[in-house]
Amino acid sequence: MAGRILISVLAVLSAGMQYYDDLNHTHMFNAGWTGHAKYHDAITILLATALCVLALIHLWVLPNYNRERLTMGTLSIGAWWLALAGAMAFPGTTHRDPEFRDLVPHIGDYRIDLRTLIPLFLVLLTVGYLLELRALRRRRPAPA
Repeated sequence: MAGRILISVLAVLSAGMQYYDDLNHTHMFNAGWTGHAKYHDAITILLATALCVLALIHLWVLPNYNRERLTMGTLSIGAWWLALAGAMAFPGTTHRDPEFRDLVPHIGDYRIDLRTLIPLFLVLLTVGYLLELRALRRRRPAPA
């Protein structure tokens, strides 16, 4: 159960962070952005939400919770974070606009941005998956 709860918290945070990061003057309400750029940002927000809701449905709503449901729920969120990582490989992309550099949260001199969050969330998803997988194996009845 602890693994499923961890994955669920990560799902809610993953979707919530898109609204926090993008529905403000740095993105969606940035006067310098074109309507088309804002359209792509809206896709990003809604896709993150859809993937995270899909994960929660697999983890909590669909009947017969099992390894397949756990795997699909985890992969739904993992796909989001892998897409964020992969997007950095496209030509001319950056995960942070220099004009808003000072708005990135810090711990001391260290910026907490996608370079930190992507590996952190992927590791925590893996931990949650392995914890829950172990719990599922313990619940399985022994063969007769």
